Amino acid sequence: MNFLYIADYSNVDEDNTQEQYETVFRYLHTLSSEYKNIFVDYYIGKLSLRSLAEKYSLPETTIKWRLNVGRQKIRDRIGEDKMDKVYQRINWNTGTCNGNMDSDAYLHTQISRAICLAAYEKPLTVEEISISTGIPTMYIEDELPRLEYGDAICKVGNKYVTNFIIFRLKDRKQTEDVSALVVSMLADKFEVILREAENKISALDFYGNDFGIGRLGYIVVPYLLRHKISDVKNNRLKLENGPYPPRKDGGYGWFIVEETVDESENCAEYNSGCNVAGDDSGSEYKVPSHIYYYWISKYFDYNIYHNKGMRWMCANGIPQNSVNGVVSKEALSEEDAAHLIETNLLIKSEAGFSLNFPHFTAEQFGK
Repeated sequence: MNFLYIADYSNVDEDNTQEQYETVFRYLHTLSSEYKNIFVDYYIGKLSLRSLAEKYSLPETTIKWRLNVGRQKIRDRIGEDKMDKVYQRINWNTGTCNGNMDSDAYLHTQISRAICLAAYEKPLTVEEISISTGIPTMYIEDELPRLEYGDAICKVGNKYVTNFIIFRLKDRKQTEDVSALVVSMLADKFEVILREAENKISALDFYGNDFGIGRLGYIVVPYLLRHKISDVKNNRLKLENGPYPPRKDGGYGWFIVEETVDESENCAEYNSGCNVAGDDSGSEYKVPSHIYYYWISKYFDYNIYHNKGMRWMCANGIPQNSVNGVVSKEALSEEDAAHLIETNLLIKSEAGFSLNFPHFTAEQFGK
């Protein structure tokens, strides 16, 4: 590339000249394709202005303008040393909310995460993303259509902006500090309410009424909190239920992205959630039945939901055909029973096996 002006060729330092050429080439990759492609063809491919105009179907004046602008951008960036950075791994735990989408399909690579992180605070052009991340524009331009299709990135004019919230470690600390008092007050209030209601609950007619409030509370508390949130969403905020929001890829839902402390990318140990298995798990039984798995991340067991866990139980009618929580020996093979016992979904009983979780009808749960 003819960027270097040398007045006295007798004093050329070949190593230094090579280093400067490498620097120019390095910063060339921060240019978007509309500048970079013309640069490569002009300086390396040795195409004339006329040939470039024909190749790109542009006036020669536009070709000259892009060469001049590109040269100035490279000079500016070399002078500011914007690319002199050490790339750090981005550790995220990615999930979904209200959706049937695979968030990891769009955010599993470090390049996709670096793009989204760079464009998180404000919209950026391709070149600005390249300067911010140190990633050549050609890789960014290859990745952006996929991120747009997955609704992880939105295009605003000639700029791009991240389309989800990143729950950063500093955000978590601030959130926990602000909410600690409220959480403590709620915990104390729920404990009083549940202790006062313990006798009434044990008198209700459902399987598991004798489990004790210490165990049943793990169902009641998250249910009540979620019910209240749903009430606010539906009645105050007037947000839609069902498959929402629709996505370009045909699915629906939001990204949940949480910064993690290390490369294991596990979510925070006291995060909570709910997995539901039911008729959509393959059951053809007339009586609808669902199993709700309220979990805390620290104790989450993958096998309870997947791998012949609660989804398999619903699909094979185990809770639907139980009588007062009792599952007959004939309903399960020895292998299946052993697996369900190992995952604590069943326990042995005199009549065969018993569900290791409370079982309600809709009427019983309403009471």
